[in-house]
Amino acid sequence: MGITSRILSHAFFQASSEQRSQQNPPSLNNYSLLRPVFTFGSHEFEAGAAFLAQSCKGKSDDGESDNEKPQNGIIYLLTAHHLFGFAGGLRKNYHWYDLKSDPPSVHAATIDKPSKTISSIAFTPLPGAKGLWAGDASKDIAAFLVQSNKEFNPLPLANITPQKGETVWLYSQLKSQLNSQSKYGADNAPLLHQAIIIDSTEKALVYRFFNKINLRRTSGSPLLNQQGEVVGLHVGGGFVQFFADYGIANPIVAINKMLAADSSD
Repeated sequence: MGITSRILSHAFFQASSEQRSQQNPPSLNNYSLLRPVFTFGSHEFEAGAAFLAQSCKGKSDDGESDNEKPQNGIIYLLTAHHLFGFAGGLRKNYHWYDLKSDPPSVHAATIDKPSKTISSIAFTPLPGAKGLWAGDASKDIAAFLVQSNKEFNPLPLANITPQKGETVWLYSQLKSQLNSQSKYGADNAPLLHQAIIIDSTEKALVYRFFNKINLRRTSGSPLLNQQGEVVGLHVGGGFVQFFADYGIANPIVAINKMLAADSSD
């Protein structure tokens, strides 16, 4: 994936002296984390995860950010671009311009209540979007517009990327939870998986999980800070021998840049 075990091992070693303390997870509303089914050309496939997000369109006339005024933003369904490829069971990896010329659509069910669903109203082409490559996750994003609906609760996008040593949470349903009939509860705590940032750049966030974790089908899930804001879009991960499970995310600074470029078109 372009991030070698040697680099990761160095990052884990550098972070090994940092205190790992359990922190209270962010408090979340239901109906923002999704299990998507995509339609692309003649293909219909279920892959990864997705989430609803409230975009930040800059400052309003009174100086407040649109994160403080949700009604002024755009509602996106966000996921990982690389799902439109081998990871999604397709025969090749598709480029952003392939999706622009033959726009996909998505129909998704909420993790909290699978009978509650939402569909895209338009695909949003993001020039340059592509899968994780050579350690660069900053283009691994796909975006769809969805109709605003009071029954759903889009997550706010942060403005600041977390730094090394900060605590984050992967908000995702793990493979072991897929067939669970239990209720997640109002705070969705079982779906929040604590981690610590071990490397933070404009190209990628790398984080170490506190507990062993199976990351299958988690690509496209949001990475959150303690305020419940999206600070990254999870696109992959793995296990470094003798260390721990790690994740990789597209950082929020890159996400905001991609979405801002779209809104300016």
